[in-house]
Amino acid sequence: MHISHFCFSLDASKGGVPAGVFMTALQLSKYGIRNQIISTGNTKGQIEQNLSKIAELKAVGVEFNFSLSRWQNNYGLGSFISLIRTINGMPRPDLIVLHQIYTFSTILGYWYAKRYHIPYAVKPHGSLTKYHESDNRLIKTLAKKVIISKILLESNLIIVTSDSEKNDLATLLQFKACKLPYGALFQNPVEGYAVIPQSTHRNLRIVFSGRFDKKKNLPLLIQSLPQVLDKYPDLILDIAGSGSTKEVNHVHQLVSSMQLEPSIKFHGWIGAERMHQLLTASKLLVLPSENENFAIVVAEALSLGIPCVVSKFVGTADIVAKYQAGEVIDKLTSASIADGIIKVLQGEGAAYRKAAIEATRGELDWSKIALQWKALITSLA
Repeated sequence: MHISHFCFSLDASKGGVPAGVFMTALQLSKYGIRNQIISTGNTKGQIEQNLSKIAELKAVGVEFNFSLSRWQNNYGLGSFISLIRTINGMPRPDLIVLHQIYTFSTILGYWYAKRYHIPYAVKPHGSLTKYHESDNRLIKTLAKKVIISKILLESNLIIVTSDSEKNDLATLLQFKACKLPYGALFQNPVEGYAVIPQSTHRNLRIVFSGRFDKKKNLPLLIQSLPQVLDKYPDLILDIAGSGSTKEVNHVHQLVSSMQLEPSIKFHGWIGAERMHQLLTASKLLVLPSENENFAIVVAEALSLGIPCVVSKFVGTADIVAKYQAGEVIDKLTSASIADGIIKVLQGEGAAYRKAAIEATRGELDWSKIALQWKALITSLA
């Protein structure tokens, strides 16, 4: 079985799409599914930053082909001539997956699928949700009229990662939808890394991970912290992630104006091992986003036995609620975020840990998800 993934540049700073493509190809390759990534619009700097990631892919047999761009962009723009020669000469896959929607990599993958009569699926990564469809509405409307609607309607399948993402699809597309979430690996804490001590009563830590994007609601989380500190004055909020200069300055100014510097630790962008350590040192993960089609970091936290406090707009909120592996916030206010955090901190830690592991086994086991992928490829091929 062979899948070709078409996506824009694999740059971690661009959020869940690159991380999801990398994770899916890496894990499915371990379960007998051959994967190839065709990534467009990479700068030389991005390729250099991803050399270790590319090496990890190649180590499990994932082929990685890319086109270069002179400037960084979110649309996969760049020179395609050599890349087209490469993909024309490669073995034909059983399935093509087009990641995201409004990118040139999607159009390239569609052209390749139609030319060689290969079934293809679209994985929108939340780009078809009502929340994201409201952004740049004019450009997206024009793109749909020109080509995107045709690509969606002619696809064999729309792959979504959560029920909420499926429910936001247009009625004509919902009958094509298939839910395939990201998985998680059962992990053990990495030893020999003492920078972040284990969370205790005197060293109580909670963690946020993500871009400093408007939809993540990081400022609202920061505004909720004084209420939490009233009960837990020694608590530390670890923040992993970053954003544009404007976004970073805004967050730091807010922290300074609220005099919260002693209670907040900024870590910037961090790798998988560092994130692993940050999570295992924390009592909970908090993600009060306005919109998340899945949230890979929630799956990572649950796999480590870490409960999660998430908004109802996070795609994995239904898993958290089903297994009682944390708290789901109904209203996005600083008070409700604080209440959710305090409730988990005051709860039984062992029970939350057990629930998180059960959630991982029941919903997020990569071996089970790989079987679903195999069945999907077999049916389409």
